[in-house]
Amino acid sequence: MSVRKIFFVSLVSVTVGIHLEMISLLPRSIPVGPALPWTEPALLLAAEMVNRTYAPHITMSVKLIYNMTHKTCEDADADNPGLLGEYYYSQDDTDARHSHSGTCWAVIGSMCGGFLEAANLAREWNIVAFSNGLLRDDAFSNEHQPTAVSLGGNIDSYAMVLMKILDQNGWRHVSLLTDANTGNGAGFYGLLSNALMRMAMASSTMHAFESTNFDGKDMQSVLPLLARAKSRSRVIFLLTLTGRALNVLDIARNENMTSSEYVYFIVQPLEQEQYGRVSLFSNSPQNMNSTYARVTYVTTHKTDDLVANLNYQLATRTDADPKTGKPLYDNESQGLSLYRFSTKQPLENFSVRATYDSIELFAKIVNETVQVSRSINFCNGSLLVKMMSNRNFDLQTGETFIKMDSTRNLDLDIYGYDQIDGIMRPLMWYDSVDGMLKNYSSFRKDNEGRFTSPLIFPPPDEPECGYSGLSGPCAEEKR
Repeated sequence: MSVRKIFFVSLVSVTVGIHLEMISLLPRSIPVGPALPWTEPALLLAAEMVNRTYAPHITMSVKLIYNMTHKTCEDADADNPGLLGEYYYSQDDTDARHSHSGTCWAVIGSMCGGFLEAANLAREWNIVAFSNGLLRDDAFSNEHQPTAVSLGGNIDSYAMVLMKILDQNGWRHVSLLTDANTGNGAGFYGLLSNALMRMAMASSTMHAFESTNFDGKDMQSVLPLLARAKSRSRVIFLLTLTGRALNVLDIARNENMTSSEYVYFIVQPLEQEQYGRVSLFSNSPQNMNSTYARVTYVTTHKTDDLVANLNYQLATRTDADPKTGKPLYDNESQGLSLYRFSTKQPLENFSVRATYDSIELFAKIVNETVQVSRSINFCNGSLLVKMMSNRNFDLQTGETFIKMDSTRNLDLDIYGYDQIDGIMRPLMWYDSVDGMLKNYSSFRKDNEGRFTSPLIFPPPDEPECGYSGLSGPCAEEKR
């Protein structure tokens, strides 16, 4: 007989004035980015910040609900909505939920842990449901989940930025090579490929996109796909783990497919070990320099010095064992290893930032509502979400913009290869607040040969001699 290790853990508890409670459905025992081992410090620190900022008239607590026996997302998806209902209906403030006093609830979850069903329950209860993880573009809508807010971005936000880059450079013919055998990462790469295909078909500009799958564990399967791509385009997406993409680039070099005509895109949802860091391009063999110079690498935006102190607090905060109350980590280095970051930058994990922001936004919007009128039901989830949408916020983690559809795009960095130092450097970034691509100072044509990136020196969509190499002036030479 198995034992269900279910925990209902109150992390911060205060009961003065208007009380807010964030109910977390984030898993603890499943190794995914939104899970508690990465995000619990953000819940703790954000709740403490709210209590310092708004007490005594607004206070905040956090309730963790998870089952330690869950080992897969499917386990959590099946159980968590029931656990949420069990907890919610056990509270004494049943009448207060829909009145002008008592406790206001919100829930936070991710696609790993039943967020979609939790968002439906939140609609029924009229409380806010925050997502801290990456969502599919069709995961929810204002019409069906009017109290849901996505702070962890969605697949479409990556695809939209990539389409901006393609259109900015006039690249219309694109080949998408998607690895269907990457384990957990396969979902991201496949969904991104689908999103790009959908946007290309919906665009008013004529695009010729083609998507094909390969098995990243069998590099021989890539050869015919590269040959196919060569016959129809010069812009090629390698939608796979970074390490595998480097192997494909080596094959492409041997096939004479890395000249200045070519552009290769590598896109990762996070700058983390499980996907392959940008540092894998460092210390590369000299004969790969010109090949890597054809690569445009896209991932989440690095944090700046303005949040250095918060990053440090998050990275050094240690969790407590829910049964003993003792720290799970004895020192700073153990806490840092939890994030799998080589530096103290946990906010570069969009799930960590979204978790912290959800607490701050919840308190900020309730406070705004109270300031307008005490007669307004400040627990009204659909009203709170409307007040959050289509506006900018200046948060502890930085400025942010929540769109009309209650979702937030992610800031992304776009890298090019520095051929002198042999490393990838960010050349551009996408500012989600302004909705614009912006250049870093390194984006210069007079860079003394440091960068020959296609971002700075974009090749034409179609080579002078066509994709076959036998058209135009080359046809005359063949005669």
